[in-house]
Amino acid sequence: MRPGTVALAIVLLLSASTTVNAPSQQSNSLNTTPSDGSSLPIRFGPVAAFTYIPCVVCAVVGDAIFFNASYSASPFSHIIIYTWNFGDGSPLAKTTDPTISHIYPGQPGQWQVTLTIYDSRGRSDTVSQLVMFQALPTFAIQPSKIVLPGPFAFAFNATESKSYDPQNPIKDYFWTFGDGANATGKVVQHTYRLPGIYRVQLSLITTNGSPQVSKTVRVPNFIFTSTFHGLNVTATGSVAVNSTSQTITATISVSVVNATTGQEVFSRTFNVTIAYSSGNPPGFLLVSAATLYRLGLGCMVNTGTSDTSCILSKDPDIADQPIVNILDVATIAFSFGSTSNNANWNSDADLNADGRVSINDVAIAAIEWGMQVFR
Repeated sequence: MRPGTVALAIVLLLSASTTVNAPSQQSNSLNTTPSDGSSLPIRFGPVAAFTYIPCVVCAVVGDAIFFNASYSASPFSHIIIYTWNFGDGSPLAKTTDPTISHIYPGQPGQWQVTLTIYDSRGRSDTVSQLVMFQALPTFAIQPSKIVLPGPFAFAFNATESKSYDPQNPIKDYFWTFGDGANATGKVVQHTYRLPGIYRVQLSLITTNGSPQVSKTVRVPNFIFTSTFHGLNVTATGSVAVNSTSQTITATISVSVVNATTGQEVFSRTFNVTIAYSSGNPPGFLLVSAATLYRLGLGCMVNTGTSDTSCILSKDPDIADQPIVNILDVATIAFSFGSTSNNANWNSDADLNADGRVSINDVAIAAIEWGMQVFR
């Protein structure tokens, strides 16, 4: 194993490898260069977003508006504080609940409302939007059919938006997608080429102003896809290296689908945080009995470049220990060279499922040696 390389194992299936880029976690965004040479920002820090609903039928003095910031997101932690500036001179409102209401005094009007969120790692993000009492900007998000490894397309539909003021009708719909692109129209589509969390913002174009709402979309990082023994296996997610705290954080979603019937036989999202050191690179192994045998995905992360390489196989933790160790290698060694016709045959030792316990199986166990096991 090269210096600065950390082994990560997620037990799931097959024997193949691929390479992905994992973002550094030192800032909220990262410039990545896709295959066409362009450069786009990828958001891996928290992303603030909120919607609002004016209560035009509420029997209150003033204008009651309900705000919802639950569309805010952070990829490797959770939002713990929501701070609101309602734009009317009232004191800031600081809550742990993403929903809040506010009553504005006077006649129906409009206000610039600012939301700042903080996640459990101390990172923050802010969004400021125009809120108009007599308008309701709203939209639905519909993911298009995703074909891994991407790109990922979404449809955005604002047909439920409305203006309560007949003298101030909606003239157009303006969208920003968080990746530098924008569009106009009541129903639009957009394709994301890079992973991350993006803020999608809708502005209603009216004579009296452009009220806004926003939501987030999460675009997964493609990690692996292949077919093994009639099963289509895909893994998407993100792996981040924090060189300051020497930790690696991974969120990986795995799906196993029967290639013949199309039935999903396994689906799970794994959230793991591990520590690493230059002298003893750690790893983790997530075990799942998705088929007749347990499956495993092992990944190695170069902590200097954040490049990630993965290999899938049967579960290398043959001895059911909390770590891949000498007992597992010994089991493979005992069955080395055997096939199903031999007395010393052990199908669990045939990690790449090719019908023979060979040097390939030893190599898989060697790559995943010392990895911590999670069941």
